[in-house]
Amino acid sequence: MPGVPTYRGCDACRKQKKKCDMATPACSRCARLKIACVGCGQLRYKFKDQTDLQAVRLSKKARSRAPLQFDAESDSPVSIVSIASSRDSARSGAFASLLDITDPSYDLRCYGLWFKDLPRRMGTNEALDAAAEAMVGFYPHLRRHEQSSLSRGSLVKYVNALQALRTCLNDPQKASNPETLCAVYILLICQGWTGRDFDQKISHGEGLAYLLEATESRQSSDQFQETIQNTLYVPVIMEAIFNPRIRMSSLFSRLKDRAFGPPAPITLSAKKMMSLQIQSLARLPDLLHEPTKHIDDILTSYQRIRIEIPLLKGSLELTDALVSESPTKQSIKTRILYQGSFALLVACALIFNSYLRACGLDDGNMVEEAENMANDAIKLAHDASQYRPLGASFVPLCLIPAWPATDDVEIRQRVVEALRVYQDDFPAATGKGWYFMARWLEGELDRIRSGLGPSPMEDYGKRQWGTVILDGKGNMMCDGETLTSEMVPRSRAWYCPCSCMGGSSDGEQEHHQHPPIAERPPVDANNGYQTRPPPVSHGYMNGVYYPSWLVYKDKTPATLDVANITHIFYAFVGVNENGSLRWIDEHADLIKDVDGEKGALHALAKLKRQNPHLKTIVSIGGGADSKQFCTLAASHNGRQTLAKQVRHLCDRYKLDGVDIDWEHPKNTQEGHDYVKLLQECRNVLPEDTHLLTTALPVGQYILKHIDLRAVSRLVNYINLMAYDFTGSWTSVCGNQAQLHSPQGGLQSTYPELGVCATDGIEYILSKGFPSRKLVFGIPAYARYFPVAEGPGCSTEGAGEMDYCEMPDDWVDNAVVEEASVAAWYVDANSGKGYITFDVPRTVYLKAKYATHKNLGGLFYWTGTGDKPGRLSLVAAGKRGLDE
Repeated sequence: MPGVPTYRGCDACRKQKKKCDMATPACSRCARLKIACVGCGQLRYKFKDQTDLQAVRLSKKARSRAPLQFDAESDSPVSIVSIASSRDSARSGAFASLLDITDPSYDLRCYGLWFKDLPRRMGTNEALDAAAEAMVGFYPHLRRHEQSSLSRGSLVKYVNALQALRTCLNDPQKASNPETLCAVYILLICQGWTGRDFDQKISHGEGLAYLLEATESRQSSDQFQETIQNTLYVPVIMEAIFNPRIRMSSLFSRLKDRAFGPPAPITLSAKKMMSLQIQSLARLPDLLHEPTKHIDDILTSYQRIRIEIPLLKGSLELTDALVSESPTKQSIKTRILYQGSFALLVACALIFNSYLRACGLDDGNMVEEAENMANDAIKLAHDASQYRPLGASFVPLCLIPAWPATDDVEIRQRVVEALRVYQDDFPAATGKGWYFMARWLEGELDRIRSGLGPSPMEDYGKRQWGTVILDGKGNMMCDGETLTSEMVPRSRAWYCPCSCMGGSSDGEQEHHQHPPIAERPPVDANNGYQTRPPPVSHGYMNGVYYPSWLVYKDKTPATLDVANITHIFYAFVGVNENGSLRWIDEHADLIKDVDGEKGALHALAKLKRQNPHLKTIVSIGGGADSKQFCTLAASHNGRQTLAKQVRHLCDRYKLDGVDIDWEHPKNTQEGHDYVKLLQECRNVLPEDTHLLTTALPVGQYILKHIDLRAVSRLVNYINLMAYDFTGSWTSVCGNQAQLHSPQGGLQSTYPELGVCATDGIEYILSKGFPSRKLVFGIPAYARYFPVAEGPGCSTEGAGEMDYCEMPDDWVDNAVVEEASVAAWYVDANSGKGYITFDVPRTVYLKAKYATHKNLGGLFYWTGTGDKPGRLSLVAAGKRGLDE
């Protein structure tokens, strides 16, 4: 006989060797001690030779060979019944032992107080039984911080739980049981503990959403089921923000007035937190997926949260004081409950705040409010860290939106440091997901700022994913490339908001055409907010640089072809190391008679008065006056001084903005200072009244030092200097401004001849920089190489000349390379040799490329170097942009 019946008392009394009165639903001892009464009245079997549950399990082979043993009186297979009963009892007892742990850092009831009722429900649903067994297997690894090295047995239990769950889901009656909901939730928790995802087709969050919809459609008086649903809605809602396959709108009509977290603050004010009602939270994904459609609802929700946050914050401070005075288990539980509720409320507030500002609805206080809430999230992370990992598992929820909500570099760094601390509690895959969500959210905000709207809601399963890992220093790596803060991740769990970041399976990037920018619908003017125009113009730029020294050649601002020009960049005003501005040529700028005015600056202001469509911008620095930038940008006072003086310069000479022409940040620290300098300038140059641009080269050796994602939030345009690819500084001559690298031939021998404009364009766009903020340059001058007869020859005696100084027949007879979009001519008469320059045809093709890539347009160095009439480069570019 394999086993004999033994004690029927509950597990707790049996463990303490106390007599159990076997009262229901709980024995008197368990009721008095307020502990879970598990196993009361169950018949157990004591096995003579087997004390370990694993030893009780018979292999399939053994069971197939051994004959069934029947009891003489009952004719039932005693061995099978006894084993099953013992397994159920052992399983529920093992799970109940986890619930006996009251340490808030490892208390499972942080996931829901109804966890204490689960042992009683085991044995009725195979999915719940298997999920509980998987959690029991994973739990010791969590305590020992060994989630990345799970035992084979633990992983087998998890896989078995997935199989049991699929079996239950195939049964219509079991699929909508509350026990099945519990099983999915437990597996979702285990997945977060381990960072593993064994089902690549559908997430547990999607499964929960489906089951919640099924259970909501049934009328049930089961209080246990309703309690579970209240808890499970929150993780489903959070995942629905990033996973468009989860749609909460179908549940709105069925949702009851349920609240997450404390029903009211513990202050004298007993007003409920309306923003924490399930009905309010369930609308969050739909609001964010179509923000322009629901902009009024977002605004209303944010206004309500503005009132609720101080109330809940005050309540949290009271619980903090209560724990400090009397750190009892109950006071600590209350504190954790309020911390979790505050984290959720701050997360919603930060998301709404970011979306409203991205849509241009900042009422003047939102930037400061975002910084304050980000600081609240950081403080909460610090205060809750003593309850890590489980008692503080809600903290990343508010840290994730805190990172893209602020442009303050110091606050962002503190957020990353806080996330890194909490990442240590979980395996790498789970921790990486937090960074992915933060950068995905920032990508969505950038799309809205650029007028593109949120990511398309295409089939979630068809998106392309890349593999992202963390290196030893905590940097994110994707396909061997370090992910910086401006890159949008390509993980399976979080999709790239711009498919030009989508990676193919072989590691190559696939680029796509952004949809045209759509006008944002007008917002009700009665709500007290002013709509701010987006920082990107809906028209294309066709701008020119105007150097002040050209006034000595009688090429004044009045000679510019203003009919084909949208922006004029006045070059240059110098800088000192303390941040103050200085005139490089004060006589040309302010004294010389120019177009009936004193100085070129006043002449430019006159030209703008005569042509109101023009945008006039002063360019600071330049190639010959950039060495002071590294010193002034490293100083907070220097940056502030420069910002104040450029604002004064704009106001005095009626300029529309400033162009920072620092050539160029040479290392990571200078790149960091460069972003800080742009931030100071943007602080004094509001987006709705002033333009802020910056000039950068195409070379990745410079661009890699700059946080281009941060730059995109500050500037209206990057002017990409897509020229000077060849000259006296190169070993051989070639095309000086080619759009594409020529195919075959000399560049295999001389790699420098393969440098092209698209190198810089594609690199900048790959960092998530909005395409409409990127314009690239056209040289209105030629470079000549007297001893050369074509590309690949010596650069000895190299020089340059304005396009307008070239004979027309050079332009008419130039060789145009359509593939690389470049032109050149060999002069055998005047001794100029090989000459490389742009012609109207190449400029037109570059303009069409800009419209095809949805770029911001073109600019020219210089506007006065152009030819008039049919050979005009500026006119050819304007025609290509407009057609």
